[in-house]
Amino acid sequence: MITTQKIVTGLFSGILLGLGIWAFFDGVVYASDKFPWVHILPLMGSIIAFICLNLVTFEQLTKQGIVKVWVFASTTLGFISIGGGIWITASEYPPDIANNWPGVSIVLQTTFTLFASLLFFVGRAKGANSNNKY
Repeated sequence: MITTQKIVTGLFSGILLGLGIWAFFDGVVYASDKFPWVHILPLMGSIIAFICLNLVTFEQLTKQGIVKVWVFASTTLGFISIGGGIWITASEYPPDIANNWPGVSIVLQTTFTLFASLLFFVGRAKGANSNNKY
């Protein structure tokens, strides 16, 4: 059964994910020079972490040991993506240049995506029962 709590957490996680991707594309548009393809890697890593984290359910996490490794690896990939975004921002878009929004948008996108994936995972787990197919 889909509860109101699951709908609200799904809605908010979708809004966070959309805001993060919007910020990233906005940063690409406002980049003063050509946007290097390497700067897309944190975006790809955070979205892969989002998908991988939400492939499992909370029931699987409590019953199967290998799923804990999967969730840990997915969450670690999300944090590594944030670290990669911070690294790119610090090296390519320092605060003393006029247009550092592309770097800030990379960090915002990876952070929003990680929080959206955690919110969606926890929101699905709250109030879950064994016959839940959502």
